[in-house]
Amino acid sequence: MSEIWRTSGIGLLQADDRGWLKVTPDFLRAFLSRPELQPVEQSCDAEIALYGRLLDDPYEPVCTADLKCLADTDARDNYRIFLALRDLLEAEGTLEGAWLRLVRHGNRCIAPLFVDQLVHAILAGALKGIADPLRWRVAELFFREQAVSTEGGRAALASSSPPP
Repeated sequence: MSEIWRTSGIGLLQADDRGWLKVTPDFLRAFLSRPELQPVEQSCDAEIALYGRLLDDPYEPVCTADLKCLADTDARDNYRIFLALRDLLEAEGTLEGAWLRLVRHGNRCIAPLFVDQLVHAILAGALKGIADPLRWRVAELFFREQAVSTEGGRAALASSSPPP
């Protein structure tokens, strides 16, 4: 059943002794495959080099000077956001630990899209072995945008985006 949510990245993660999801280099590389981080035709040499370094080793140290070398301010911001997520995941070691830290302490540097992705993967792990499609659908309420309407005193929820 976990194949339903392949886009959660669950296949790129490993469970620890508690069943929590350990961060892997491949999970971080999946974030690098997002269009916001992939170099484009107009990307400068420094951006292309940084992207290549991070693909080779997503834990590669990146300093402020590395980001200042990027010609595109949007690229700089996108890398700052990715690196904040990476550093949080590395510090906590598991998705659940990172999510708990965000909930308890907040972090304005982590994009809501990334928080949704963490929840998506955490729920895919938590639902492993569960065959009830209703539970899977209910879990989607925690990370997918929903449209809500009422009719006849009943609430109806519909996903605003295509299924994962």
